[in-house]
Amino acid sequence: MAAQSTISESKEVFHKEFPFVIPAIYRRIADELLVELHLLSHQKKFKEDIFFCVGLDQIFRELTHGYKPNNHLEKLFKALCNCCGFKADTIIKTSQNTINNSKNINREEINKIDLTNKNSDLQVGDINFKSDNKYYSRIVAIGLYKIIDSMKTDEIEEQEKSNIKACKEIGNFLGFTSERIEKDISLYNSNKDKLNQAIQILKETVEREKKKLVKNNIKD
Repeated sequence: MAAQSTISESKEVFHKEFPFVIPAIYRRIADELLVELHLLSHQKKFKEDIFFCVGLDQIFRELTHGYKPNNHLEKLFKALCNCCGFKADTIIKTSQNTINNSKNINREEINKIDLTNKNSDLQVGDINFKSDNKYYSRIVAIGLYKIIDSMKTDEIEEQEKSNIKACKEIGNFLGFTSERIEKDISLYNSNKDKLNQAIQILKETVEREKKKLVKNNIKD
């Protein structure tokens, strides 16, 4: 983790590593992630775990969908991580390995864990749900959700509700507030849908303007 630094210092490092203009629709996303990572880097109770790595990787991928130019995304992610003392390559590798492992696990295996016993083994397939992290963040909650959501399941209806329920139960076992987990996951999914809608509207607007220009040029 990085030495104690101010948010201004973290932002200064970020802009040095990523000296490009961020499109307006993504600027707030980058700023919020930077602030959240900065705060986490200063929390003594926070420990990087699979939930954090998956959460950060997936949040970045999903909330930068449609970002142009596409070849800036890797640089942007590394700049966000580096300016707050996190290692982007390690986070991505851990996230990808965890998601790949989760795809080989049947979702029903989660239901077999005895979460009423604090000494329960939380090893499911190749994933261990135990963690040394004692500091809650929405990144952790979303990471937990993405891991469970990636598992094989025969459920079609109300799968999201079932996944959130499992997240609340496991999160509570780990010492986090189940109500906050549900709120953060639901809010994230809602915001992601709104962002995708905004991106689609933007694309349609650009296409209309292009057609207008072509039509006007033909008339001229």
